Amino acid sequence: MFKFLLISALSVTALAAQANESAPAAAVAHYQYGMSLDIAQVVSQTEEQDVNGITPVQLTYKDSRGVQHTVEYNTVSVGTSG
Repeated sequence: MFKFLLISALSVTALAAQANESAPAAAVAHYQYGMSLDIAQVVSQTEEQDVNGITPVQLTYKDSRGVQHTVEYNTVSVGTSG
């Protein structure tokens, strides 16, 4: 009986670990003017590209509950090269 319980416990642990690894990445929300954002901590932000014109930037942040979100918005860049 003990052997059965041990194998069951290990199987459940292995399945949980596998589910964690294959969890899909969080969806990227596209910012719209007036959208309410609850930003408690900025995790990362992509750098603006060195081009002239409108470029997308992604901001990853944690809200006041600790849930991580990613939002994409457009910026106007003025390239420094050329």
